[in-house]
Amino acid sequence: MRKHFIIAAMLMAFVQTAFAQYCSPTFLNGCFGWNTKSVVLGSINWSLGSTACATSDYTALSTVVSPGQTLLMTVTNGAWCGAGVWVDFNSDFAFDDSENLYHSYQPSALQTYSFNITIPADVAPGSYRMRVIAGWGTDCFDNTSTNGYGACGSYQYGSFQDFTIQVVASDLCNAAGNVIVYANYDGGALNINVDQDIPDLRIGICTYEDCAVNITGAYASNVTEVIYAGYQGNNDNCNAGITSTLINAPAGTTTSILTAPPSVLPDANGYGSMICAYSCGTGSQGGCNTAEQVVAYFLSQFGGNLYYYFTQYNCWGGVTHAISEGGNCCPGVESLPPTAMIEVSDTQICAGDCIVVNDNSTGSPAQWTWSFPGAIQTSSSSQNPGEVCYDQPGSYVITLTASSNSGSSTATATIEVTACAVPGCMYPSASNYNPSATFDDLSCQFPCNGTNCPADLDENGIIGVSDLLLFISVFGTTCPN
Repeated sequence: MRKHFIIAAMLMAFVQTAFAQYCSPTFLNGCFGWNTKSVVLGSINWSLGSTACATSDYTALSTVVSPGQTLLMTVTNGAWCGAGVWVDFNSDFAFDDSENLYHSYQPSALQTYSFNITIPADVAPGSYRMRVIAGWGTDCFDNTSTNGYGACGSYQYGSFQDFTIQVVASDLCNAAGNVIVYANYDGGALNINVDQDIPDLRIGICTYEDCAVNITGAYASNVTEVIYAGYQGNNDNCNAGITSTLINAPAGTTTSILTAPPSVLPDANGYGSMICAYSCGTGSQGGCNTAEQVVAYFLSQFGGNLYYYFTQYNCWGGVTHAISEGGNCCPGVESLPPTAMIEVSDTQICAGDCIVVNDNSTGSPAQWTWSFPGAIQTSSSSQNPGEVCYDQPGSYVITLTASSNSGSSTATATIEVTACAVPGCMYPSASNYNPSATFDDLSCQFPCNGTNCPADLDENGIIGVSDLLLFISVFGTTCPN
């Protein structure tokens, strides 16, 4: 008897689960213009079509998120409509009050609600239903509203749409990183949605075929530098009409397009120049670069730390890649120390002269330690010390140590200082005597005192070369009686 009871209970539970379905809110007077016009969240970019309020199930549209992640969401509603957002994180086919991520009512003719939603840190990976409601005259949550409230409530006017949230444990290599890298073979249109607030964001791209990089999003202005480093083949494998590599980035972003620059990380399994990558593996890459080579190259250019790395073989396909979706692997290299490099205006000078010294390091160093033995200024902690002067002949070595949180490196530059010939007046009694002069250039001047100065032939108050030239010009001539 007990056995039959257990079987019956299990069967009932199975039937209840199999036929469980989500409730729907009702809108007593329809929707008319009081409805949701658009919803944007990660890869979800939905706008109202000709179906108006007749369709509400858009669960085929989804975006990937991570536990604990905060994302920007934008909902545009018709006149006098509030907005409410729920996600059924406990998968019980109901939207609990605790699962409400946002609600607001801002009365106006057309209202756009832009807000952040945060995925619970303890939610398990899986697919979850998200409900978005536009309710006329209500924030969709206040249970005192006479115009309706709740994910399954009764409203006067409005509409609702259901989407899918896919929670995955994304590969974030360093949550405090500011470098993201994309790599593939076929190239194509790479659309990047910067939907997370990451300061000083740097983006690297490596492909074999040409790539069109388009950077947009709420935090696109955070992108400070974008570098493409790849082969730039023009076979247009993606049939997208892309026959040259280009980067469309916000104004003020530094962009570079480099053709097969040298790899900074020797690897027998990868190529010696930056041309392509398509795998997270460490074995032979069939002529492309290893993931470690790709990441190491961009870290050497950017400095900072790797936030994530995303790679695939095929075309980007014009799909929008949201920053919030993260990458698909973390190569072993996550940060590199800066590479110290010195820029000097000259390496051979005369004693008494100066050179201009500047930092030319890569990898975003944060500290600079300079040493100038033999110079008048012997040290500096400035990034660009400027003028450095030497008053004695000799061979001197300038040393720079560039440092960051990832480590440091050192560079040197040798300056040859010689005792060059110095022209000038070598007579101590002259008014323009130059004690540093090594040969007399006949520039000596002897000022006259008073009016009795017969040798001042040109009457300029100084006895000098000009007077001697006047004398020589008439020397040997016969004076008239």
